[in-house]
Amino acid sequence: MEENFGKDYENFYQSSWWFRVREKIILKEVRSRLKGHSNQILDVGCGNGLLFSKLEKFGQVAGIETDTKLLDPNSKHFKNIGTQPLGDSRYKKESQDLILALDVVEHIEDDTKAFNDIFDLLKPGGTLILTVPAFQMLWSEHDVLNHHFRRYTLDQIRGRAEKFEIEKSQYFFALLFPIKWLLVHLRLPGRRQIRQDKIRLPLIEKVLEIYFIFEFQLLRWMPLPFGSSILLIGTKKDLNRNNE
Repeated sequence: MEENFGKDYENFYQSSWWFRVREKIILKEVRSRLKGHSNQILDVGCGNGLLFSKLEKFGQVAGIETDTKLLDPNSKHFKNIGTQPLGDSRYKKESQDLILALDVVEHIEDDTKAFNDIFDLLKPGGTLILTVPAFQMLWSEHDVLNHHFRRYTLDQIRGRAEKFEIEKSQYFFALLFPIKWLLVHLRLPGRRQIRQDKIRLPLIEKVLEIYFIFEFQLLRWMPLPFGSSILLIGTKKDLNRNNE
């Protein structure tokens, strides 16, 4: 692994149209759910705190990142990032108002335990915002290189999140589904898998960014049974409020 892998990944994250689209979608969901500026927010799989500056306006932000190659000890966010995995006793239960897990649980072999650990960390009434890659039929070299264990269907991810009250669950990046399916199943000789997040043509990137933001808004009213990614938003039941 290259010595500057963490910096390379951070630069890639900041320049990728795919990450920009996902970030805009997630921040819009965060804004619609968090009130005030005193929330406790945990970003699981946060890298070097790549979203922290955007989340800090909503409250106190901390993160979990077990891949220490992604971390910069000189970063201002470093002290707020834990390197122990989910479920470690050092993470206080029922302490978080919001937990983000953006394309994370597919990297965890025991994903059922990961969902339970996230549930335990949320305060009653707290929210989970999660994204995962969709459909095992889209499995490609990209998944192998990124050490994924699986891709999901909506039913599968809802099943993993059975403890949560699910507010929203949907596919997105719908147009990428047929494109990725063709790339995976054509299997042209000598062809390497093309990663949708590595397109590097500025004009095309901008068009893709605008289109997929528009597509996500459209999918709110016209959900489709396919996409290359899944968004799930769930809340932890506040039993005290329900008993009032």
